[in-house]
Amino acid sequence: MRRLVLLAATTHALLLDPDTSNAPVVFSLDASPKLADHAFSAIASLSSVAHASKNASSLRFAFILTVPPKTVEPFTRALCGAIIAVAGKKMHVGHETPFCARRSLAKLMGDDKKCDVAPKKLPARVTFIHFPQEDDGYPPRVRRVLELFCCAQRRWKGQRPELATSLGNHARFFAYLALLPLGARRAVFLDADTLAHDDLTDLIEAPLTNDKFVAAARRCAPGKAAYKPRFRFRDPLVQELGL
Repeated sequence: MRRLVLLAATTHALLLDPDTSNAPVVFSLDASPKLADHAFSAIASLSSVAHASKNASSLRFAFILTVPPKTVEPFTRALCGAIIAVAGKKMHVGHETPFCARRSLAKLMGDDKKCDVAPKKLPARVTFIHFPQEDDGYPPRVRRVLELFCCAQRRWKGQRPELATSLGNHARFFAYLALLPLGARRAVFLDADTLAHDDLTDLIEAPLTNDKFVAAARRCAPGKAAYKPRFRFRDPLVQELGL
């Protein structure tokens, strides 16, 4: 696997207990010029995870979609159909849980834009969560961090111009805003171009403690572009958040 991240949504000890029946593998797609290519890659990645799993019917997946609101319904319908075609038989054997469901960050957070922990379960085998493209759809502290990320990318827009001002490119860092209200306490984030060659169960169940609540793969190309030289780590909010 080229890059993966294991996330616990909070450092509260009880919430770090693994619940593999509600710990989704998360992908993030945004409205970039290569959205279709990234979507096909994510479907292939999901399929590889399902086919490598010894118990694919226990898997949950979530897609963070930062796309225009009017495209959410047709886009998720097409994604769901494609996922069923490539992995449906493997994932949905003997299951009464719906295969696909749609949710929006705006409704999950409500008018007060608060992220509440809820004793719920993800509503489907694959949950599509619409994230806003405009920064006013996020809590103030999150908007500030998104601004820092986007400003950092603008300075390097020659390398990845399609990501220079894309909020969607950074929405994955705030997946917890939607996952907590859906009852998820941990998640595994995979890049859309990552293929699984083995069962992810051990990774999903990896022990996490109060002082180790995020795990990530080492960079495979340490000399390449990274956030460290670009990101303003001295910003007071960044220091307050401990990033």
